[in-house]
Amino acid sequence: MTMAPGYFHFLSEIDHSVGGDTLLERNRLFDAYYQIVELPDQVLLIQYILSSMDYTNAGHARNILCKVAASPHESLRQLVPSFLLYLACDAPCKAGSVTAWAIEVLAQLLFDSSPMVRSCAAHCLVLTIDLAHENPYLDGCESDRRIVYLLDMHPMFDLAVINDIRPLVMRILATERGFAYLNSLGIVEGEMEAWGALEGILYVQAIELDISRSLAYGPLFSGTPDGMMLMTTSSQTPATPAHFFGELARTKGGREFLNSHGLPGLLFETLSNIPLNSHLADDVVALKATLWAIGSVGASQEGFLMLEKNDVIGRLAQIAAQATSLAIKGTVLYALALLSRSGFAAEAFRERGWLLCSSCYGTYEFAVPHRLETILNAQGWATGGVMQGTYAFATDDVVRGGDEELDSVQCEIITAVILMSNHVKVNNGSRTLMRLRTSHPHYFRLINLYRRAMQLLGKYRYRMTARRFIYDVFDVNLALILDEPDAAGQGSADMQNEADGGVTDGARKRASTLQEQSALTSSSTMFPRRRMSGLIDDVRPAQRGSGARKTSMHQPRFN
Repeated sequence: MTMAPGYFHFLSEIDHSVGGDTLLERNRLFDAYYQIVELPDQVLLIQYILSSMDYTNAGHARNILCKVAASPHESLRQLVPSFLLYLACDAPCKAGSVTAWAIEVLAQLLFDSSPMVRSCAAHCLVLTIDLAHENPYLDGCESDRRIVYLLDMHPMFDLAVINDIRPLVMRILATERGFAYLNSLGIVEGEMEAWGALEGILYVQAIELDISRSLAYGPLFSGTPDGMMLMTTSSQTPATPAHFFGELARTKGGREFLNSHGLPGLLFETLSNIPLNSHLADDVVALKATLWAIGSVGASQEGFLMLEKNDVIGRLAQIAAQATSLAIKGTVLYALALLSRSGFAAEAFRERGWLLCSSCYGTYEFAVPHRLETILNAQGWATGGVMQGTYAFATDDVVRGGDEELDSVQCEIITAVILMSNHVKVNNGSRTLMRLRTSHPHYFRLINLYRRAMQLLGKYRYRMTARRFIYDVFDVNLALILDEPDAAGQGSADMQNEADGGVTDGARKRASTLQEQSALTSSSTMFPRRRMSGLIDDVRPAQRGSGARKTSMHQPRFN
């Protein structure tokens, strides 16, 4: 880990120099390499060896890497795809080039015995094709040239490995020659049946998991010395993965194949047959799969023309306005977004009164409805909040509801808790709670106010960091909530008296019981509190009592 990187960098300089390959061969260095790459416990050393050799011309370097690719040890074979992707980044694809040789080795790894190696090789081949289009040193036809070179090797894809290399199949399918080749192997027909039966549902699950994972990791929060919370990252929606129907719609042969199976009519027939507000899980998933298929097909210009005769924009806008399920509304919005990304569909959106949005460079990006409340209207949710930047759901029922009226400070606390559900307003909500926690600490010991906050957490979606912050900002004895119903009123009064400075007999008894329980469980607890540095869950309320010392924000609180 210390001397080896510099040593192999020295060998790399020799190998890339004129006559260096001959010098290393004369000193039998490659003989040692051939023996080392057979050792499964020398993964780091083999990585250094592979990165130190020159692969420009055929010779020992390519033979050694092919030996690693054919190794009986899966841990060694997994090193090869990513390294071949690095080799194929900048060089044009022509016979004898390092790019052409890398594509050949990756094509061989597509039929490896390990599903992990096959999947990694397929992913690296897709990146090899896509990154060539973004490389400014290569011409615009380089991506198509690499696909043609891969197909000229006539790889015999079979249904046994199709699940592991599906991203590559989708990428090849988006070209005319790729569709013809896969159709001749029967892959297209088999995929059509698979996507109609199960793959469409798996696509919905995969893409929703990607979106949820992306949104769950942002924004994150960090504490400042003055107790304020700062947003440190922003959430970004990942790119939409390739859809089988959408890739077919990009080629002439694929569109003819879709029309021969009557796919456009089947998609809109499914929309008509499934109730929008059905509570059956199968109906909801089928409706989502249909909406994603429509959006993927309409994302291309020719695919949009296939759907335009069915008034695709009007149908989707009607579903978004009438559906009461927020999951269906969200899927419809994604489908409309895919349609609006096409510049050809921009005029169709403009004719329906939608606004066309451009980037800072003046290029068209997407379309949005002129009045967003016509789409984002659901029972119990605010109709104008999203456009105005306020919280998503109405607060009247939460703030004014219940058996008793809340005063101004309690209303402000509940409003701040509501703001914590909106990732745009979460900083304002956290700052408000910290300010009120400092100025009115006794309000955060009220059982009824705590119950209202927990009702909000149970009814609406909050990120984990926001939930932990709200849990910790309240200073409530949870044992009081578990008391008998007839003692609930007395417990609330005891807490109010304690906040005012007095201690009742009931409070002393419950505190004694809680201390005994804590003593019994403190030494054998299975779930200790976790301290995380720099995140929102480090913020702990101050200790109660006028004589309590000021504690650090990073000290855990024990009730």
